[in-house]
Amino acid sequence: MKTYRVYKNLDSIFHNFNSLEEAQQWVLENYDNTWSVVLASDNQQITPITPENRLPFDIDFGNELINLFLLDNRQYGYISVEDSIALLSKFSDIEKLCKLGAIRDVQLLMQNITVDLIFTQERKDKYMSMINEYLAYYN
Repeated sequence: MKTYRVYKNLDSIFHNFNSLEEAQQWVLENYDNTWSVVLASDNQQITPITPENRLPFDIDFGNELINLFLLDNRQYGYISVEDSIALLSKFSDIEKLCKLGAIRDVQLLMQNITVDLIFTQERKDKYMSMINEYLAYYN
């Protein structure tokens, strides 16, 4: 793998890819065609993060997801006891995995959660987008 610089104006990120074509495809899927990709210089190469060093980031991201979920629930105002229990039931395993930092497992479970009046498709899409973007950063 080689490190590529993805940039637009003054914004720039560095990410490892197998080829320039893979990097360009990733940019099109995650940004748009106004971003550019170049092979990074030798002093800009990224050393892959170890699982031990990544764990705190995964746990922090999991907690961020939990907090966002709780905030989104509060924006609905009053939720009946039955709806609250249904939400807790849907998200109990996801909450546990978030606290463990098992974000890939959260992604798999979240894909299979059914939408309803409170957990809407819009919310599901928002969470999935965040999760996918986070995981793409480390892959």
